[in-house]
Amino acid sequence: MIFYTADLHFHYEPFLPSRPFGSVEEMDRVLIARWNAAVSEDDTVYVVGDVGYNRGLVPGDALARLRGHKHLIRGNHDTGFENAGELYRYFETVTDFNEIDDGEVHIILCHYPILYRRRGYMIHGHLHQTRGPEYGMLRQMPYFPEEVRYLPTFGQFYGSKANLNMESLIDARPQIIIDLGDKKDSIADDMDRIQKQTGIPTVFIEADLDDMAAAYRMLGDILNRAGTAEPLAQFIEKSVTMAQENSAKIPESQRLSVLFGTGSTGLACNAAGSVQADIIDLVGAVNAIIPQEVSNRGGGTTVSLEEVYAVEPDVILLSAGGPYDTLAQGEWAGLRAVQSGKYYEIPGLPYDWMSSPPSVNRVLGIWWLGNLLYPELYDYDMVQVAREYYGLFWHYDLTEEEARQMLSRSTLK
Repeated sequence: MIFYTADLHFHYEPFLPSRPFGSVEEMDRVLIARWNAAVSEDDTVYVVGDVGYNRGLVPGDALARLRGHKHLIRGNHDTGFENAGELYRYFETVTDFNEIDDGEVHIILCHYPILYRRRGYMIHGHLHQTRGPEYGMLRQMPYFPEEVRYLPTFGQFYGSKANLNMESLIDARPQIIIDLGDKKDSIADDMDRIQKQTGIPTVFIEADLDDMAAAYRMLGDILNRAGTAEPLAQFIEKSVTMAQENSAKIPESQRLSVLFGTGSTGLACNAAGSVQADIIDLVGAVNAIIPQEVSNRGGGTTVSLEEVYAVEPDVILLSAGGPYDTLAQGEWAGLRAVQSGKYYEIPGLPYDWMSSPPSVNRVLGIWWLGNLLYPELYDYDMVQVAREYYGLFWHYDLTEEEARQMLSRSTLK
């Protein structure tokens, strides 16, 4: 198979603000993992420019780990390497322009988009300073076992974003349909409707934090994986019980108020009563935002900065992609929590540890938030807890370095 890619920019720190990584080490690691998940040693890959950056060195340590027969069409960042000759160690050809036939399709390859009066398709790089949902997927992918990374997606059952492709779902012939999550008033009717439309047994399993251990045991029974599910259920029970016992020890007068801001401004808040923010109460804190009407949607309550100053939270939590980097220099700077450095970004790989979506990662969020707010009660090594959790729930061997990177904007900042 032939693959095409461009603008890898290994080791290039100035690109981090436009890419969803905390460090060049994380960026390089994810790019390599994503490449090798798709490419075999027998495949061919054309890199349409910019493997590194000018005035640096050829990123040989990264290139050597990439599978396949590699060909480089040089870009503007490939012509100024101090050791440019090293490129030939990692690429079978190095050119400034190329034309190939990919099956019956003629392909023109150049790093820059150009007008070329010949039939075929042009593949180029160079124009890449945009950021879309594919960046989030790129970061998430290494945490999923290879056998599930490319399973088909059929859409969402219901809600404002309902887009289920019923025909494709039926064609896939699953043995059972399982909806796992927050119980809605219409859930029984929804499940009956889907089962009638598909002819496939349909099951709903409630998975709030209080019910999550039972949910895993039920999944184990349904899927004949009870032995796999039981350690997960026990870890969940241990986590929830720990939080309940520690929370009971905190006097009302000593409970910290927490603002949980999402979105690019941090002003779309997960307020009190929302499933997105239930960990705050569970660990013994108080949600600073109490809305007139509770919304379970992520970022369901939008507030003004004046309202934030009015509640003066003890601690500020921000979702990834929020204003964490600029908080101390902007309009939030007058808040006591900002002045004392008590603002943190929630770890979020492969999913947020508190919400978005409110997945099983909230179990790890219990340990994280408890340790962050009340370290004298929640007294343990958060790095080791994270490594244990990822091994158990994600079957991912999280390194100490990766764990520390995840916690670098909160527990270990």
